Amino acid sequence: MINHLLFSVDDVQCALPIRTVRIVLQMVQLGPAPSGNGQPVPAGTVNLHGLIVPVFSVRSFFGIPDRAARLTDQLIVAETGASCTALWVDETHVLDQRPVPPVPDKKAEIQEPLAPGAGITADGTVIFTDLARFLEPGSFRILQLQQAGSNQRRKKTP
Repeated sequence: MINHLLFSVDDVQCALPIRTVRIVLQMVQLGPAPSGNGQPVPAGTVNLHGLIVPVFSVRSFFGIPDRAARLTDQLIVAETGASCTALWVDETHVLDQRPVPPVPDKKAEIQEPLAPGAGITADGTVIFTDLARFLEPGSFRILQLQQAGSNQRRKKTP
């Protein structure tokens, strides 16, 4: 069976364990962001059946400039421990729902750790293995630094 929900922001491909995903929603108007000085800072909130869920822009994880929300954007509501968090993404990708995939999914094999709660596969897909851990203060900053270094290496390559 498929183990991950695939999604993207700009040209960055990401994945989230499907067992943690509660629902995928079309973008809605976001409520005010909760106050606090933690990092990362939520982009806003969404009311999910009376539960106020913080929304994080995945763009901010990679240092990609924010932009205005589009109706084609999506919110992935995922479990983070005892609570939920929503990830604002450009698009999610269709899952193959067949009981037996035609080819084993090697994409899910993490080749190297990227930041606490996140890793990267051989094809460059970033997998958020533990979203709660990744959202702890400082973790996502490691990912931004890793991404910046990767971008600089690509620019130097002829």
